[in-house]
Amino acid sequence: MYWVPPERQNADEVSSDQLALVNKPWGVYLGAWASNVDTVTSDGEIEIDWTGGIRGQLTDTGIGWDLGAIYYHFPGDDLDPEKDYVEAKLGLSYKFQGIALEPAASVTVYYSPDFYFETGDAVYTDASLGLTLPYGIGLGLHFGYQDVDEVDIADLDVDGDANESYVDWRIGLSKEILGLMLDVSYWDAGDEESLCGGPGSQNCRGSIVGTISKRF
Repeated sequence: MYWVPPERQNADEVSSDQLALVNKPWGVYLGAWASNVDTVTSDGEIEIDWTGGIRGQLTDTGIGWDLGAIYYHFPGDDLDPEKDYVEAKLGLSYKFQGIALEPAASVTVYYSPDFYFETGDAVYTDASLGLTLPYGIGLGLHFGYQDVDEVDIADLDVDGDANESYVDWRIGLSKEILGLMLDVSYWDAGDEESLCGGPGSQNCRGSIVGTISKRF
């Protein structure tokens, strides 16, 4: 199995502001995300995530919806089993009005019929909460749960049981400065050694991730 890093969330970020620009209850989005990779399970050096879908709001309810797909591509990797895979996703969101800290909550479910490393059906559930703090600072909280259908013998833990699931979480702060959105987040995941590549592997180590983005 394979821990999907924070890129799953980054790959499909499309702001509600972008939808408002089209002045319609729904809109289409396309995007791409890329990074270098260095793992023992791949001889490729790049990961490219392609995403697309439709997103909008149920009229007069304040409930947002998102229906899309993500293709995780590892160019240059010819090792078996296959690393590339596709996920479909369905998300719902709601922003509470007139409440302190303006909480915005969302739940998104991702499904892959053949997950990374050809491990069969996989379902990932993402629950997120955003709060608006004083001075325009945003606080983001995330909890994710991944369940995978099949595991290889290499994924057996020390007691001989197959690790078919794991959790990951995030806490982050963000603020817009001079038109740029700055974000610093701490990401971490379950520390099962077998899931993360065996003893000594750092695939699931906690990480501090900083991003700078600009909306056009």
